[in-house]
Amino acid sequence: MKRIALYCFYDRDGIADSETYRQLRQLQRAADEIIIIINGAITDESCFDCITRHIVKRENLGYDAGAYREVFCSEHYRQMISGCDELIVCNNSFYGPFLPLTEIFAQMDGSKADFWGITSSEKNLVEHVQSYFLVFRKPVLNSDILFRYFREKISGASGYDEVCSVFENGLFNALTEQGYRYDALVKNISCDLYVNPVGSLLLDHVPIVKKKVFYGEFYQEEKVKDVLACLFHLYGHAAEAVLENLKKRYGYNLCITEIQNRHVQEKLHSDISQIERLISKRRIMGFIKKAKKIFIYGTDSLAMHVYRSVISIPGNPSLEGFIIPKGKKTDREKLYGYPTFAPEELRQRSSKAHILICVEEGQAGEAYKQLSGMDASLLCVWKQEDTLEDYSVSAGETLQDGYWKMQSRQSRILFVKDDEGHYLGEVTKEILEGSSGLSGDTLIARVYNQEGIYVKKGVHPLVGKAIFKKAGMDVLPLVDEEERLVGICREKDFCTGHEEQTGMKKGWVFPYSRIKAGSRIVLYGAGTIGRAFKEQIDFTGYCEMVLWVDQDAWRLFPDGTVSPPEHIAYVSYDCILIAIKDPLVSVSAVKALQDMGISKKRLVPIADVPDNGFDFQEHHKTGKKISFVIPSPVAGSGGNRTFLRFMKSLSERGHQVTAYVCPETLVCKDIESLERDISEHFFDLQIRLVIGTDAIEPCDILIATYWKSAYVVKENSQKARMSAYFIQDIESYFHPMGYDFIEAYMTYQLGLVPITYGPKVKYVIENEFHEKKGVHFDFSINADVYFAGNGRKRKKRILYGARPELARRCYPLGIKALKLVKERNQDVEIYFYGAEREIYGEVPFDFVDCGILSPDALGELYRESLLGLCFSTTNPSLIPYEMMRCGLPVVDIDFDNNSYNYGGFDNVLLARPTPEGVAEAMISLIENPNLWDKRSENGIVYTRNFLDDAALEEEMEKKLLEQYGEEVNIKGIQ
Repeated sequence: MKRIALYCFYDRDGIADSETYRQLRQLQRAADEIIIIINGAITDESCFDCITRHIVKRENLGYDAGAYREVFCSEHYRQMISGCDELIVCNNSFYGPFLPLTEIFAQMDGSKADFWGITSSEKNLVEHVQSYFLVFRKPVLNSDILFRYFREKISGASGYDEVCSVFENGLFNALTEQGYRYDALVKNISCDLYVNPVGSLLLDHVPIVKKKVFYGEFYQEEKVKDVLACLFHLYGHAAEAVLENLKKRYGYNLCITEIQNRHVQEKLHSDISQIERLISKRRIMGFIKKAKKIFIYGTDSLAMHVYRSVISIPGNPSLEGFIIPKGKKTDREKLYGYPTFAPEELRQRSSKAHILICVEEGQAGEAYKQLSGMDASLLCVWKQEDTLEDYSVSAGETLQDGYWKMQSRQSRILFVKDDEGHYLGEVTKEILEGSSGLSGDTLIARVYNQEGIYVKKGVHPLVGKAIFKKAGMDVLPLVDEEERLVGICREKDFCTGHEEQTGMKKGWVFPYSRIKAGSRIVLYGAGTIGRAFKEQIDFTGYCEMVLWVDQDAWRLFPDGTVSPPEHIAYVSYDCILIAIKDPLVSVSAVKALQDMGISKKRLVPIADVPDNGFDFQEHHKTGKKISFVIPSPVAGSGGNRTFLRFMKSLSERGHQVTAYVCPETLVCKDIESLERDISEHFFDLQIRLVIGTDAIEPCDILIATYWKSAYVVKENSQKARMSAYFIQDIESYFHPMGYDFIEAYMTYQLGLVPITYGPKVKYVIENEFHEKKGVHFDFSINADVYFAGNGRKRKKRILYGARPELARRCYPLGIKALKLVKERNQDVEIYFYGAEREIYGEVPFDFVDCGILSPDALGELYRESLLGLCFSTTNPSLIPYEMMRCGLPVVDIDFDNNSYNYGGFDNVLLARPTPEGVAEAMISLIENPNLWDKRSENGIVYTRNFLDDAALEEEMEKKLLEQYGEEVNIKGIQ
């Protein structure tokens, strides 16, 4: 038997990883020939040479369906396929199969099907064989139906929805309607491969896991751990292989031991019960075949599912559009390419329409209400009648009447109507069972009124009373956080309570007991708490907010929604509510307001600060004695700039800062020249500098800043209340495996409190050295210097952060890669910066040396260039993030979970750590505008979440003092 396999490869970064090769090796054992179709870019064109000589490269259009179409439309490959007995069609969207592919084929040899797959669904709307892995046999291959269908029905540039419907569902329907039989290794799966992969593995015994489970819209951290645990217990080594791949590709920090000890059996559930409550695909097909005009009522996932499964399959009537339910918001004039209508717009059309109601089960009654009086035939995809009559209860009927109707009709919901027969809402069996003490009239009259007034479960008592007052009612519906009806309540249910009860959002409850009802207030703070307070004020009308202020008003709210505190002088108010939880920040705000001449009696801070407690002014007058042990700063060093900025900030915040300079690093003659050097290359420190470490004075906090200084701090730890270690990188990695490596490595076990900077350092200290205490800071960016600019046209220039003196920056790799780029693109400019010209050595191409630049000059250069090249095999510097913030796409190497530093693979282009791999990545950015645009935009969005320098400095002081307080308490120091 001769088998041929079509394998569609796509990777957003063009990387063929270890799991891809494992799949291909399995295919090699099962198939005689493999045809690989590469959708989009690939970093190494030769990576598949060892697998096959049949490689097709194409644009990433039409997903896998477009890839297969390209092969089927090729006369050469069509003749090749026509001579085989079985054709395998698959893609790399999944991990697995975890069973040997030869074993799977041996098991399916006994099937009489004309085509089969690994998984199939056979319930109602979802009946089909999943298309990620299909096998077609002689009857299908000999009939020409496969080639004809791809040529005529599938577009080479089709979108995702079209691929799902026309390829996966449409091809299945076309084959089964012609009488071809289908089968699957795992028949009629009960669990969704994306939503419930644990059930898929343990209940359905599906031997694959879809990759999207591990990233994107289906990703959930706990679910991922459960999936890996299932793989470990079912397939052993497969879990380790997948986990290693996830660590490399997505920066996962899980360990195999954690996976081995995880139990997931109690979390199992099947999804099939919901599917069984949908009507059949045949019934929908019969309904739409009678129609000249088809509309879908609904815009959610169920409507999308019906659209993909039935409506958009070739041969069906044209869909006229989607009906947007009342209360639903959409900014789009079109949905899946079709126009959208409000129910009122459709009523104005004279011709009869067929409308499919595709909403969640409990919303069907509202759909019927909105569509009533329309000249249309209605069909609901749930198994229920097309009218409300058999499932309704009216005012005057008792709850027992409603419960009896539910039982006799075997219905899950009961529609509620008033005396005039107007639809009000629906109730469930559970609500009826839990409401035995209420009359039917009360329930029906108050379930949902036309104004939509209700009380959220767990709402604060005073909020509840305000809602009752606004509604003018004595009974209101009680709903959960997702606004699903869970019962009804009376005003007396809400008595005076405590503020600890749950608030409206985030648990932050407006301080009703401290603010008089009807007061005119100024709300100070527009963070999470401030926004929650404003929501409650708007919702309850409890008081009048005359002004909303925040220190960062102009930057965060340029639309003027929030004003700066200075505007308080222009309004009349009773009190100022300070919505800040942090005591340090809250007291600072109180002091600033008092400095503006505002009486303390009119200030209402929510922070728990006793009147005789924390004195902010006294704190800044005395501060703490904080000493650092540092190397002599070197011009251009980002690490040096960081600890100097840390010291400068602490000094400006009232602390007594001293820096002891290790003498062996000193290049200046004396203190004056050292201060001059720091001022010239960095900034004015205005701290006390001491050359030498022999006479370190007693202090509150003593901080090491590099590995040799850690030993100095350890020797002098008795002179400090807290001894700490500011770790910006794992410096043992800087040295060959020898004594320097060991000495640097051992500093992380000296017992100094770690102060880590950047995500990778924190990960290593916690996981390799098992140090959980300490302080961690994320990177910050000076947004005043590094910003994207006005989008002017960039020059065809590569900007290389070249540091030959630092082995971790991989200077030889950069030179070799840039040489390859220059050979292919003679017109590209290459700019070096970060070091002096004489240390670059012989460079085999022309380049511009920019030397060591100021931050402002760097920002300007970033905004003019096309891409940035910057390597780090350890903790990254700030350089790539500053580039990204300026809209400059960055190329780095895919090494040692480097994606962890960049928030994933979408924000940076990580290349194979070879000259060819790095060169190909740079060339792809130069030659592919879409890839450039995506990386540029993603980089801006990602770095936009970084703190600015001022916020980081404030956080540094706060966290350092908090850790100091903990250490002092532990040691019992007074």
